[in-house]
Amino acid sequence: MSEKAADEMSRHPNLEGRLAIITPGLKTNWASYFTDSPTNQPKPSVAEWISLLQSAAARPWEISDRLSKLLNSPKSGPELQHSWILLTNLFSVTFEAAKIMADDFDPTGWQDLLEVQNRILRHAAQLLVREDRPDTAVLSRRALYLQTITDLNKKIVDIWDPDELLDQVVNVIQQNLGYEYVNLYRLDQSEQMLTLQNAIWKGQHPRFETPIRLKVDTQGLANRVAATGRAMLVADVSQDLTFTHHSALPTVKSALAVPLSAGKNLVGVLEFSSEQPNALSDDDRQIGQALADHVAVAMENARLQNALQRHLREKTLLYESNLALGTSLDLDRVLKLMTQKIAEAVDAGACVICHVDKKAHTTTALAQYVYRFPGNPPHTWRKLNQRIHISKDPVGQQTLRTVRPVIGRIDPDKPPGQQPAWS
Repeated sequence: MSEKAADEMSRHPNLEGRLAIITPGLKTNWASYFTDSPTNQPKPSVAEWISLLQSAAARPWEISDRLSKLLNSPKSGPELQHSWILLTNLFSVTFEAAKIMADDFDPTGWQDLLEVQNRILRHAAQLLVREDRPDTAVLSRRALYLQTITDLNKKIVDIWDPDELLDQVVNVIQQNLGYEYVNLYRLDQSEQMLTLQNAIWKGQHPRFETPIRLKVDTQGLANRVAATGRAMLVADVSQDLTFTHHSALPTVKSALAVPLSAGKNLVGVLEFSSEQPNALSDDDRQIGQALADHVAVAMENARLQNALQRHLREKTLLYESNLALGTSLDLDRVLKLMTQKIAEAVDAGACVICHVDKKAHTTTALAQYVYRFPGNPPHTWRKLNQRIHISKDPVGQQTLRTVRPVIGRIDPDKPPGQQPAWS
């Protein structure tokens, strides 16, 4: 055992125990998870994957050999691409199995599971990449595409902050392929809306007070691609009567959009555009479609990281709340602490704990926490310890009416004063 491997083992002594907890769920879900895989692509056995996880947990020096066997030593571009997608799916089913056994996982357990993933990905970064970047002055367009694939895969492995990862994805595409504008939209399937998640416009990352959201329909380019699931190229927007322009987006003369899919699920749209007509061609369409799987892997990786971080915050919330309730703190301090921890756990701008008096038809705010950042008010509209009639509290009304958790959404494109859409 190398000194480095021994050091890793000493810092994470419980990894094998964590894997033993999730192994039954992993075996149960394995067959159904890979049912939709293309028949011409090899499917790993659950035993092979568990062996790799166990090596990553207890015998890191075995990882490279087991990983190479699991992925059949990929060499060609399509094989490398499939291997990255397969690894993403394998980690997804593993963390799904862990979520089933969440009651047996404390926050440290999730960190240990992430450590296993990181160990495997560090070896994958060496196995599933091409040679270092050559001089771009002598690269053809298609060679630049292959280099972009390599760079994207390195970013997926090296960056664990979801927002930074997707910012780097659009960076790499613009820097390597020279597109003036690159937009990455995430699809909300339930609302059938696209949200501009990350973008780079002439080397700058735009930031918006109000998110740019597009309805999945036939009105705009990205909208149509999401609706049809097919890539679309508009070489000259002045010649396309169906092309519509969103007021918050740059005015462009040519545009290309491709769908992003994880398995059979559409997860977003990748869009390139230029201020010059005919700046994009069928070559760009082919490159965009080839990039799509890798960008979708990055998006799924970011989604998985977000889900894990949120789950870790939730477990930490429960632990710290139980700890606070077991101390001699007075009730007001406990409730104040809980509003802060709940807001942090669900990544909210504010949290209020209220008492609802069903007989008197009133609600009373007992404690609140508001996250401080530019534009956020110093407090919510409810005044602490002051009764409010239920008719003036839309959240309280919905809570009493349904007696279950409710979500209220306000459309940012509609004027102020509108009633939320409840679900």
